[in-house]
Amino acid sequence: MRTRSSGITSRGRKLRDELNQALGSESGGDYIPFERLADVSLLARRCHRHNTRQEQACSYEWACGDKWDRDEKRLEASILSLATSLPGIVGVKFSGDPRGYTVKLLLTNGRSNNWGGIGWGVE
Repeated sequence: MRTRSSGITSRGRKLRDELNQALGSESGGDYIPFERLADVSLLARRCHRHNTRQEQACSYEWACGDKWDRDEKRLEASILSLATSLPGIVGVKFSGDPRGYTVKLLLTNGRSNNWGGIGWGVE
């Protein structure tokens, strides 16, 4: 009998560590607990998928149309839902330019890891 994996990824662990450091969990700020690591891993996977889709939209003619737009809206809605369910994240900013971060998490303390100074970019 095959068992389902926990869904925890190294990309999710890295994102959780970055967010906890950015949120100032050592100094009493918001903290994303270990129990939410599977959710953070899923968020990291979906953010990576969003970035890949933006690269495809710039490179391929087939990456457009009604179905593409519906799928993208669905993906963005799921990213927003997952992100705002985590402590310390108040929103999400999406971008269609794959040269930078296409998903930026808006943190309660306003910290940023990108040149634009808006949000915490996720690879």
